[in-house]
Amino acid sequence: MLGDGAAPADRLFYDERFSAARAISARLDAKAALIPVQSDVTMLWTGELKDLSRQRPLALRGVTTESFHFCLKRLLQSEAQVETRIRRVGKDLYAWSIRTTTPKNTGVI
Repeated sequence: MLGDGAAPADRLFYDERFSAARAISARLDAKAALIPVQSDVTMLWTGELKDLSRQRPLALRGVTTESFHFCLKRLLQSEAQVETRIRRVGKDLYAWSIRTTTPKNTGVI
């Protein structure tokens, strides 16, 4: 599984619309607080993750729809190099991990 032997996640997301997502997420990282999400990553990005991704490398995990992973990955790519792993765990669910590198120098102060 994507969480086996990996460093702890900075954030661990699960899609609250799917009962299996929470259980699978808890197995990815038993120590991480589970963060419920739905389909839109915008509030998370503008509320916290954008600034955090500019400060330091991140380790993110989740069990969500593929579109949530895709959008988050694309947003993070504007701030840092991204390494991602994803695999299908259900009809509409994917377990994934995203690690970022040192943030890019965007010229913004």
